[in-house]
Amino acid sequence: MKADALSRVVWRVSLPIILAQASESLLHLIDTIFLSRVGVTELGALAVADSLLLLFLVVPLALVDGIQILTARRAGQRRPQAVGAMFNQGFVLVFAVCIASTVALKLVSPIAVRWFVETDAVGAAVDEFLQIAAYGIAFGAASFAYSALLVSLGRTRVLIPATIVLATTNIVLGYIFIFGRLGAPALGMRGAAIGSVGAEIAACVFLTVYVWRAIDSSRYEFFRAWTVVQAILVTVPFIMIALLAPEWFLAAFKPGADVLVEGAASLRVVALAMLIVIPGQIWFAAVSGTGDTAAALGIELIVTVTMIGAAYLAAIQFTWPVELVWMSLPASWLVCLTISYGWVKSGLWKRLEIY
Repeated sequence: MKADALSRVVWRVSLPIILAQASESLLHLIDTIFLSRVGVTELGALAVADSLLLLFLVVPLALVDGIQILTARRAGQRRPQAVGAMFNQGFVLVFAVCIASTVALKLVSPIAVRWFVETDAVGAAVDEFLQIAAYGIAFGAASFAYSALLVSLGRTRVLIPATIVLATTNIVLGYIFIFGRLGAPALGMRGAAIGSVGAEIAACVFLTVYVWRAIDSSRYEFFRAWTVVQAILVTVPFIMIALLAPEWFLAAFKPGADVLVEGAASLRVVALAMLIVIPGQIWFAAVSGTGDTAAALGIELIVTVTMIGAAYLAAIQFTWPVELVWMSLPASWLVCLTISYGWVKSGLWKRLEIY
């Protein structure tokens, strides 16, 4: 290949990657432009909030780099099924780490704000942003994982429209929720966070659909656990409403102000727990489907004891807030998911002879 032809190929592959790598900076730029028209406090808070958010993205993005290296190696070896297997395993790992990062950021955010920010107004604005923006970690990391896969396969052109979807969604949602347009409340920092999370979700959905429809899934064996992915994607809109606007659900019951606040926090915990409950239920159904009813009964008993025990410790022994008591739900289903997955993969159910 001639030097000029090789140069054109390099640019054709690299230009979309450059745009994709600049996507997070683009979100920050859009938020900065909008919040500069709100106030100096919000502008300063955004700088601190974005720095803390990126800190919790370090581990997921490091795993994404690993996905790109290993899938590119398998693609170079012309082993398409190995590419799919590597991506599937890496994607699940990244998603699990992102859930942990989301929970950690929401818990650490109030503490970190007191360490890094001296002004109460700026600190409150930083925490407001991070409490909502934390929900975008998983979707942002998933988009980067898709980008890593597409780079490995040399199919980078789709990253250009994906970046356009990201930026356009952030502009539209940011304009609506930061300034209170189209009947929405003017939320300032929280509006910027909603815009960022919405943009990450839109880009993630766009890339998911592209990989599912445009790449030969039978050849690469992508989404072998598509039942789990599909179930989560169907539930995502309801989860996001519960996370970002739980008052919409609770308003139907006309609760008092105190009940509304506590109920909103609990609803957010339950909504986020669905990301664990759904795959847990699917893998538990797989155990039951093998006909190993004794194992299914044992797992169900363990899950029940875990849930009751965790709730008792949180509510009675430690007298934690009600939203932390609800953490017994994801904790017990995480146990169910771990045991069910391990049981199915171990092949112990094959000992049964069903006539």
